[in-house]
Order: sequence, then C-alpha cells, then structure tokens
Amino acid sequence: MAKKQTPTVQDYHKSETYKNADAETRRNLHRYKSELNITDEQMNWLMALEDVRLTPKEQRRKGNATAEMMVIGATVTFLLAVNVGQRAFMLIASVFFIFAAGLYLSGALNPYSIAIRKMKKQLKAYPKVPSFKEWSKPADKDDNE
Repeated sequence: MAKKQTPTVQDYHKSETYKNADAETRRNLHRYKSELNITDEQMNWLMALEDVRLTPKEQRRKGNATAEMMVIGATVTFLLAVNVGQRAFMLIASVFFIFAAGLYLSGALNPYSIAIRKMKKQLKAYPKVPSFKEWSKPADKDDNE
C-alpha cells in the first residue's frame, strides 16, 4: 500500500516572503513568533502559505488552464449536440459542461489552490494563530483611551 504523501516545507528564513521583507518586518516576524509561541515548523508552514498566496495573479490563473480547456471543450460539445438535435446527446453534453464549470470555478485542478488546501490541513495540527497581517495591524486609537 502506498504511503500518503504530505507536503514538505523549507526553513522559513529561505522563504520568498522572508527574503523580501525589510529589517523592521523581520523583527516583527520574530516578535510575532515569540509572543504567540509559534514553533519553527509551524512558522515554516505559515511562510510557505504566504509565499503561495503572494504568487502573481496571472501565474495563479495559468494554473487553472486545464479546467479552462475542459469548459471550452464542454461548450463545443454542447454546441455540437444542439446542432445534431439529439436530446440524449444534449443532456450528456450539458452535464459535462456543468461538471467542467464546477471544476473551473472551484479551482479543484489548480495547483495553487491544491497547495493552499494542503498547507491549511497541515496547519490544523498546530494551535490557531492570527495571520501576521492581522497581528501586525496597529491598534485602534479608541482602544488606547
């Protein structure tokens, strides 16, 4: 029986998010890590997740090309079925179109969406912490008074 593969991550110091951060952001990341008692492994997963989220939108869109081609193929199949005029063929083609559209809209075949789901699954093993962006937001002035 094949062993289930789990995604692996690199040291968070090697992540693109960490490399591109300025000195102040890095200090804040270390403070974030220590104040919330985040382990190195959890921090590695958080940084890997942030790296995937910061992938350019155009590149993420290219990841959905397979599902996009399925929708185009389903549309052509449906149009051919309408042209032929057979109800059974149109029904099958419309079900295929709905299935392909569902895959496209859900991102089920997009490698970036898959990676995010796997990383979130790995992070469930750790205590929940606010994201760095939420944690680093300045406090409201009304709260300080």
